[in-house]
Amino acid sequence: YGSGNSEHYDISLTVYGFSLVMFGPAVTTGVIIVGHLVTYAMRRQNWAWYVHLFNVSSFVILAGLASLIQTGAHQLPGPESATLVLGIAAGIVLFTAGNHAHVAGVLKLSEGVTLRQSGLFTLTSLLIDATMLGAGALCAIVAAINPYAIVLGAAPLYLNYSVLRLPRLERQAKTD
Repeated sequence: YGSGNSEHYDISLTVYGFSLVMFGPAVTTGVIIVGHLVTYAMRRQNWAWYVHLFNVSSFVILAGLASLIQTGAHQLPGPESATLVLGIAAGIVLFTAGNHAHVAGVLKLSEGVTLRQSGLFTLTSLLIDATMLGAGALCAIVAAINPYAIVLGAAPLYLNYSVLRLPRLERQAKTD
């Protein structure tokens, strides 16, 4: 969680943001399931099966809700491009806040971790996740305009991934 030793960041939120904007909630459900299977296989975390099921379920529900918000905002009066961006931004806020609230609830119930201890609702923690989702959404918008331009988003995404790994690597170096 946010400020603890178990925090980790990967590009999955970016992929989910891209998939949701580009393909919608049905395809994103498949992407979420495959993403969690890959993460499980790569990390070999010894979490119980229901933790993985909770994570997948949470993301699928939030992706569906974010898509509903995006669709609803698109129905608002105003320029289509503005309502599209408003809907995507509102969906990102809902997805991020909902995910953090789900994890905070589980941590409280299972380990007695308070919101403050979890670090899940710090501005930094929320902004990192929202930014990762937003980067994916932005790549989807760019790809819709020019599919070849998606290459321009690859380098910053790699840089983001590398930078987000630094705090964890520093903690590991100190404990080793």
